[in-house]
Formats: sequence, structure tokens, C-alpha cells
Amino acid sequence: MRSKPKYLSASVPRVILLLATGLVLGDATPARAHWCSNIYQTFARIVVKPERQNINLGVGESGDLRVRVRNNFPYTLYWLKLRANPPAELDVTVTPSEAEAEQKRVYPGHEVTFVLHITRTAAGSDDVAALNLQVAMELTSIMDGQWLDLDHNWLRQDVTESEVRNRIQNPSQTLSLNNALLADLGCNGCEADGVDGLRQAWGATPTDFENQIGEQCIRAGHQLSVRLAWRAFNEVNRGDVVGDMISNMDHDSDWVRGLAAFFAAYGGSDAGVASRIDQMASSDASQAARRMAQAAQLILGESTESQVRACLNDGNEDRRVRQVCAAALGIMGDDQPITDFLIPDGFDGLNHSDNYPRLLGAYLLQLVVFYRRGGPEGVGTVSFLDEDVVVDEVAPAAPGNLVVNPI
Repeated sequence: MRSKPKYLSASVPRVILLLATGLVLGDATPARAHWCSNIYQTFARIVVKPERQNINLGVGESGDLRVRVRNNFPYTLYWLKLRANPPAELDVTVTPSEAEAEQKRVYPGHEVTFVLHITRTAAGSDDVAALNLQVAMELTSIMDGQWLDLDHNWLRQDVTESEVRNRIQNPSQTLSLNNALLADLGCNGCEADGVDGLRQAWGATPTDFENQIGEQCIRAGHQLSVRLAWRAFNEVNRGDVVGDMISNMDHDSDWVRGLAAFFAAYGGSDAGVASRIDQMASSDASQAARRMAQAAQLILGESTESQVRACLNDGNEDRRVRQVCAAALGIMGDDQPITDFLIPDGFDGLNHSDNYPRLLGAYLLQLVVFYRRGGPEGVGTVSFLDEDVVVDEVAPAAPGNLVVNPI
């Protein structure tokens, strides 16, 4: 498992992670923001994190407050908007505006900052005045721009075991995402069952990757690589998951072989991984598999950059192979392959006739963002994303809903 950033602690009690998302804009007592938990260590697909716990406003006074919203979906959103629904005694302007936000794509792992300019125009009848934040996004018909409250399934930081198991019993395109979610819940047997579901999907033998079985296989491999890289294994033998990766390096499909090499390398330099990847890179009968294995070698620290760049620049190569090569270069710190190729090529995976290359592109982009940020819960900015440069060493406690107290 890759080392975590200094902000993360495996010993944080899980109950702390289950608080509601929002903010309190406060009374006359000065705000004291602090970490009680990493707000990004959450089950939410869209993470809403105000920068401060409270703000003090008297009648006629104004103040600004930033709210960061991160896309935890492995898909690119056409846009993502935030709005506040304040009571009569508050005037709130959100920047970027809804019209401006609709012009900006939000990539997997991408964080957008909204600024709320809040003015108290009159005294309220209550001690607090709720702002009631809502988020809207658009990708496909399942995210078609409707406004979502902070207790919506995609925005909630808490989730129950029964909810997730019910979703798995009624499988959809999110089957692998829900198995990964189950594995992270921390309840008895959850990790074992969630990882088992991922291993079954990753071990499937699709005859055609342009179908739902192939899609679930890719998603499961993606989730397993994230788990290998950033999660501790408690109920599951890590070696079994690594063994699955190595086994798929012998798959009949050159595409599966190469992708298994990449996912395994992303997960770490476990025993047997590097030697099998080296073998594939030098002697696989398929050029595509060799090239993806060379991308995996680059992640593991071998001197294959020239071969990987040649792959990326070969317009005759399968786009998915080129995406893997772009991702490997991005992981090693090169922004240009990401901005010039992977981002435009992986815009989204659900609204195009060439669905599957774009779907993989979005998954790979999320892996690069995770790596560059220091894990799924990492903080700070990613240089190839349009994000505010914010030193976020001190963040608010997992907040309640947005309210304003009078001075």
C-alpha cells in the first residue's frame, strides 16, 4: 500500500466520518476550524466541504465563504453547480454563477471552489438562518441537472451496510463501485464480501469488451488497483488480489493482459508483479500488451519513458493503449499527455458511440489524480486541473448544515 499523506490517520474512529455535510455560519464567538477527520475520507460521490465552520455577520455586514466541491465519481461531469437557498434576511451570491459553472467540465477527482458572498440585510426571527445548500450536475439521464439536497445518496457522507448490499443485489452500472464501497465500510464481513465481488468481476472472461461484462471487468480492475494502492487489507489477503492481477496477465485478451499489468503496477511493487510485467514487456506476442506493460514498468521506476512516449504518439495504436501510456506519463509528473490527450479523449464514457475508450479514459484520469494528490482523500491541488491554489492544512470539522447566527 502506498504511504498516505500526513493528514490521514488510519486510527480515526469511523463514527466521525458519518457526520452530515454543510456549514455553520456563526455567532459572535470566533471560528476555530480544525481537523476532526479528513472530510474527503467519505463515502460521498460528490464531496461538499466549506472552508470554515462559521462566519459572524451583523445587520448590513457582508462576508465571503468558500465551499469546495469534489467529484468522486470516476466520470467527467459536463458541469457542476452550487446554490444556496437563504431566508429573507440574507442575500447570497454564488461565484461562479450557474451560467458560468455550466461552461466548465469537472473531471474525476477534480475539485471546484465556489465563493458565497453573504450579506445580512435584516435581523432574523430565529437565532440561526439556514442557507440550505444544493448541488446540481449533469452527465447523463441519471444526472440530468436536478438540484440535490445534501442528504441525497450521492452527497451523503454516511451510508449503511444494508443500503449498499441492497444496491449490489440489484446490480447496475455501479455494481463495482458499490462492491468497493462495501469493502470500505468497516463492518464485519464487508471488506471480504466487497472485495470478493470485485474479484469475481475482474476474473470474468468477457468475449467482447464492448459490452456490459467487459465494462464491469474494467471497473472492478480499476477499483482493485485503487484498493491495492491506498487501502489497508484487514479481512482479505492482499496476496490473493495481487494474484488475480498476475493471473490476468495470462488472459487470452492482450487488452486484459496489458491492463492487468498497469493496474498491478499502480497498486505497488508486490512480489511477482515486476518480474511478470518485465516478461510481458519483452516477449508478449502483442505489441499492445507489450506497450501497456512498458507503461507499467515506468510506474515501477524502470527506464521505459521513450517507449511509452512512442506509444502515446503512435496514431495507429488503439486509443485505449495510448490512454494507458498517457496515464503512466501523468503519474510520473508530466502534465502534457494528460491535458493534450487523456482529458479530451476521456471526456465521459456514457454519451458517445465510442463509449468504452472514453470510459477507460475517465477511470485512468481518476487514478492519475489520486496519485498526484496523494490518494483518494488527498488535499492540495493537481497541476493539470483548473483548481484554486489553496494550502488546506487546516480544514473544518465535518459540518452540519449552513446557517448564520446574528451578532
